[in-house]
Amino acid sequence: VGVTAGASTPNWMINRVVDKIQSYELVTAYPSINYIKTAVRFITGTCAFLSIGAGFMSYANSVLLNINPGLFYCVIAALFVFSLYMLNNLMNKEAIEFNEPRKAKFYERHHNIFLGLGISGAIFSVGFAFFVSMPVFFCLFFSAIFGVVYGLKIFPKSLSNIIGYNSMAQIPGTKEIFASIAWAVCTVLIIFLGNKGESIPTLAVTLVFTLALSFIRGVFLDIKDIQGDKLIGKETIPVAIGKKRTKILLGFISIFVAALLIISPNIGWTSNFSYYLLPCIVYACGYLFLYHKRIIKEGMLCEAVADFNFNLAGIMAYIWRINQI
Repeated sequence: VGVTAGASTPNWMINRVVDKIQSYELVTAYPSINYIKTAVRFITGTCAFLSIGAGFMSYANSVLLNINPGLFYCVIAALFVFSLYMLNNLMNKEAIEFNEPRKAKFYERHHNIFLGLGISGAIFSVGFAFFVSMPVFFCLFFSAIFGVVYGLKIFPKSLSNIIGYNSMAQIPGTKEIFASIAWAVCTVLIIFLGNKGESIPTLAVTLVFTLALSFIRGVFLDIKDIQGDKLIGKETIPVAIGKKRTKILLGFISIFVAALLIISPNIGWTSNFSYYLLPCIVYACGYLFLYHKRIIKEGMLCEAVADFNFNLAGIMAYIWRINQI
């Protein structure tokens, strides 16, 4: 079945038609493929795949920090990221409804369950952090508090009249930046603090790598959702500066991080494990290129492709450790 539309037809409208057609898929024709698609949509839509990626990322960052990976930190990172993105999705139903109608219906049907799971994830992640150490607990606790405050209208009317924004969430580009900082906190900073790390240059490289990977992922999904975001007045980076400039920005970030990973082992900042993380940068550039060429398209499958990069970092860390034995 082919779907055609005029040049002025917005993506969100086309997505609704495509989703409706796909809902009539003949399961009996290729049952195994349909089962795989359903599974991918489920684990991506529930943020399960992304939270697993956070655990893998925590493992990789431990190795990069020259710290023995701990399962406890991986669990904390997975729960914190799950809570962060699940609650954010529930609060941004309007944007999801335009960009991914099927995902919006999924959240609407199970709203109370997902709300409970999101809150539970935040409580358990902060609770586990309490048993690690007080610096780790306060680091994660204040990050969670900031996540709540981020979407609230905290600016007084006199100030909001001047700057034009009622909350931090309305400031262009802050979503991608603060989400990246949250990744850095739960997959890097708490590991460094919990294990009393001493090498500041190693910490800096690890933070830059994590910030870059999560930032590229977030902005890439914003590029994908640019039409729906424009429609509801959501000021993301692609909306603010345009697609072309955004892609150039991501290209510069990728080159900078790749150069840092190559240079850092030669000046003693990190081990040669840095070289093993270069495929993650290549992978990020790869899915950006494939989306630009329309080889991968909109939908939760596209999101799953981007999310796998965090898992790739963990896989490369495991391969490196095996080779060190």
